[in-house]
This record gives sequence, structure tokens and C-alpha cells, in this order.
Amino acid sequence: MGDIEYFVLVLQATMADFYKTAGMPRVIGVVDGSLIPIKAPHDQEHLFGCHKSFHAIHTMAVCNAQFSFTNCVNKKKM
Repeated sequence: MGDIEYFVLVLQATMADFYKTAGMPRVIGVVDGSLIPIKAPHDQEHLFGCHKSFHAIHTMAVCNAQFSFTNCVNKKKM
């Protein structure tokens, strides 16, 4: 079995899990984002400012139907 065939099988299994768990068809992941407040470093304070007027790291995460993280991205500014 090649990589593409394996990937398709994983996606089909994930879609079946989401449908069985939540009744949501053709879903391969759920996404959410958050601002994590931090104390900004003095020399790079301008890089961590956010639209809510505090210093933060922007975080985005993707989970599968088993509540496992499949991807997580943390950035200074989006």
C-alpha cells in the first residue's frame, strides 16, 4: 500500500469516527485558536502584541475524533 492509499484510509476512518461520535459527516478535524498571554521579552516586545492589547502567543490546534492533537501551530503574530 502506498502513501496516498494509506492517507485516504486514514481520512475515511476519521470521517467515520466523527460521524459516529457527533453526527457530523465528512469532517476530518476540528480547529480552534487561542491567545496565550505571556510576558514579552524586552528586546522584542513589539513582536508579541495582539489585537486585545496584551502580549500573547497565537496558537491554533487541530484535533481528531479521539480528541488527539493532529497539528498545533504557535506564532508571534498571525
